[in-house]
Amino acid sequence: MARRLQHPSPACEARPDPTPPAIPRTHHTRNELMTTTTPTPRRRTPIWAVVLLIVLVGGVAAIAGIALGMLFGPQQTATRSEVVKYVLPQQKVALASLRIEGVERVKKDGEIFGIPVDAADRMKYLIYSFDANVGLDGARVRVDQTGDHTYLASVPAFDFLSHSNIHFEDPIDDDGLLAFLTDEISQSEMTNRILSDENKAEYVTSSIDTLKSQTEAFYGGIVTSVDPDADLTFEFAK
Repeated sequence: MARRLQHPSPACEARPDPTPPAIPRTHHTRNELMTTTTPTPRRRTPIWAVVLLIVLVGGVAAIAGIALGMLFGPQQTATRSEVVKYVLPQQKVALASLRIEGVERVKKDGEIFGIPVDAADRMKYLIYSFDANVGLDGARVRVDQTGDHTYLASVPAFDFLSHSNIHFEDPIDDDGLLAFLTDEISQSEMTNRILSDENKAEYVTSSIDTLKSQTEAFYGGIVTSVDPDADLTFEFAK
């Protein structure tokens, strides 16, 4: 028996549902959604290894420097051992300057047949001036340490060192009427007498106090420049 196919009526025709089908929600745990990377621990270099490396590098550099020095230049070793002593002048030391002005007078008595005659006298005057330096020989001065900050300075005899700017006026003669009977007075002898050793020693003697005080100031300054607490005693030659 034949079955009759019935077509559904349009009113009963199936229509698509405009609402999209719901997507089933799947619950994931945090461990499933995030991947956690655990860092691999780094190995730390021991301190003793670093120190050893530095020592080795420094040693290699030092050996290389020595080798280069031996190859490209001579080796040189310098040592110093010194003692500071007082530096005393080794030449003549002028401690005082003198300005000397004077008159040299020479008289020669006249005689006639061995009998003194004033009318035969001769008289000559010579006016002079010059500068002079008096002092000592620095090479003969000694300074010895006698104790803690105590010293003894041995000073030689003072001396006439030099003269300069010497000037002589024209000589003045004061002769008697019969002076022609008497030998003339030598002017050169007069100038030599002015600068004789005897007169030079007299210039030094007359300046002895000044020379001593200048010696103490001069050499005292040298010693105290090295030892400010120095107690210096002077021993002057007679």
